[in-house]
Parts: sequence; C-alpha cells; structure tokens
Amino acid sequence: MKQELATPGGTRSRWNAARPLAGHEPCGANPRPDNWGFIMLVHRNLIAAAILVASMAHASAAGTYSVKNNAATYLPASPGWTAVASLTVPAGEWIVNSLAPAVNFGPNDILRCQLTVDGAQVSQSSAMMGGGDGFPAASPIPNLAVVVLAAPQTIALSCGHDANVGSQRIDPGSWLVVSRAPKK
Repeated sequence: MKQELATPGGTRSRWNAARPLAGHEPCGANPRPDNWGFIMLVHRNLIAAAILVASMAHASAAGTYSVKNNAATYLPASPGWTAVASLTVPAGEWIVNSLAPAVNFGPNDILRCQLTVDGAQVSQSSAMMGGGDGFPAASPIPNLAVVVLAAPQTIALSCGHDANVGSQRIDPGSWLVVSRAPKK
C-alpha cells in the first residue's frame, strides 16, 4: 500500500508494511517501491561499510587481512599486468575480494584487474573505458574469489589493459581484503 509523504523536495511515495507480499499483488501491480534505486544505493553502501570495517582490522585473530593502496598506481602505455596490492596469508580457506578504482581519460581501452595466488590467476574482471564513444572515464573494477591454501601464499591484485594507451591508472583507494571462510 502506498503512502504519500510531504518532503522539502515535493511529495514522494513510499511503501508501508501493509503492502502485500511479492507474488500476491494484483495483476499489473509494480512489485518495487518508487524509491527502489535509493533502497539499493543504501543497501550497497551498507555492504561497502561492512567491507570497510573488515578492512580496517588489517590482521585480526578472526582471520581478516587487508591492504589499502593510498597512492595512484600508474599503468604503463603497453599492455601487461602491474602490481597494485598484495598480502601473504597462512594456510586455510579464504574469501578474497578487491576493488580497484580505474581511470582512463584517453582513447577507449579495456582495463582488467585480476586476483592471483602466487602468480596463478583465480579471478579477473574488466571494464571498457575511455574518454569517447559514451564509455566511462572512471569505473570501479571488483574481483571476488574463494581459495584454499595448503601453505602460506601471496595473494595479489594486479591491473592492466589491452591496447597501447597511456595515462591510465588505478586511483588511490584500491583495496584487497582476505577473510577466513566460515566453517562448514
């Protein structure tokens, strides 16, 4: 059921608790509230805050390791991988995630970031970026992997690109977080 709210910016709708459950609305009813985008933004920010709190622990008894790169990492003009961050963690099952804020104001190119364990790739993501043709000049590139290590190993985040394009970088604020996987 919708309610109208008076706000400084005008009248807005919101859904209250009396709204029928999903799958039980009359035919043609919109199952999402008018402010669904805002709800999803808040949800994403809560997840980001949880990751930030976990990353601030650096190395804890609970098994969370993190590193945040506070300087820009400039990528060479030629294709190839450039180290952004790395951590050495003990044996065990780990959840590994990273985020690299990539920037390319030059010609279009595909920027890629990967997670590796002692040099072997376990995850890769990419984004088509550049200053033209409607592609973004900046984009976060996330990665996620679950790894099982028999001995201490180095987990690394590295980024690169496909074409001969200079002036590309990973902005300050990239991070790599490795957390012990929950016991089954």
